[in-house]
Amino acid sequence: QRARGRPRPGVVDALRDAFTLTPDRVSSGDIVYSGRQKVGEINAALFDVLPRNPSAEIRGFEGRAWVRAREDAVMRLCGRSSATPIAPMRFEVIRAPVDGQYWFPVSIRADEEARVGDEKVRVRVTVTYSNYKSR
Repeated sequence: QRARGRPRPGVVDALRDAFTLTPDRVSSGDIVYSGRQKVGEINAALFDVLPRNPSAEIRGFEGRAWVRAREDAVMRLCGRSSATPIAPMRFEVIRAPVDGQYWFPVSIRADEEARVGDEKVRVRVTVTYSNYKSR
């Protein structure tokens, strides 16, 4: 986890896994439909993901998900996760269609003061994905 340049192998995978919303991560919370919101030209369904036990030390993901209902595709996530490899922090994941049918992350961003042990540390994460190709 160098300050600049390419991260060490495995760090990007750990970040990707930490910022992925999976069924087991949301099963410990409540998903509440919050209406619709325009994302570019798309009228997306907006869902709030809330922890069932707000006083728990590890709460998983808490935030919002923008979903393109026609494709059941998560377009954007914004929230806080306790599963990050650094410390619990707020992040945003933007997803875009790839190959006309799959939605993959194109960027992950986080910029926050995170508590690491007894200290607060400024953490900035920017991961950009491009050139997806099928195998």
